[in-house]
Amino acid sequence: MLKTKEPDAWSRAMFNNLKLYLPGKTGKQQFAILKEAGALDMPFDNENGYNSELAKTRTQGDFFSDIAKAVEEYGVDMDRVDKLYASTRSPQVDELDPQQREHGSQKSEHEAELSELFLLLEPVYKKLRTMGYNHYDITGDAREI
Repeated sequence: MLKTKEPDAWSRAMFNNLKLYLPGKTGKQQFAILKEAGALDMPFDNENGYNSELAKTRTQGDFFSDIAKAVEEYGVDMDRVDKLYASTRSPQVDELDPQQREHGSQKSEHEAELSELFLLLEPVYKKLRTMGYNHYDITGDAREI
């Protein structure tokens, strides 16, 4: 497993924009937007210097395809991923009322969901990295982990 600190911090760094390219609900919306704009054939590299050498040779559509293949290869349950993404975006622990925070049940449930999401997507992330994509390509996060 990849090194992690606390679930909220690593989940943001690990997943950031990845959800936009997954073949689940959010990714399908992003795919439709790019398709309608005629952007699927545009280069994936945004020329800011953070992209990998592989990304410089791929299109937006290629990247969607590579992720979909990795998801299929590992049998990732995208319905579950979509549900976990939706629930982990619900009110953060810091935003809960003091009584809920005091009991900590919301925090442990939130952390458990983030951990499950991480375990479901870790093989996809690793597959993309072994293909030659870097962390920035996959997540849009320029901090290397």
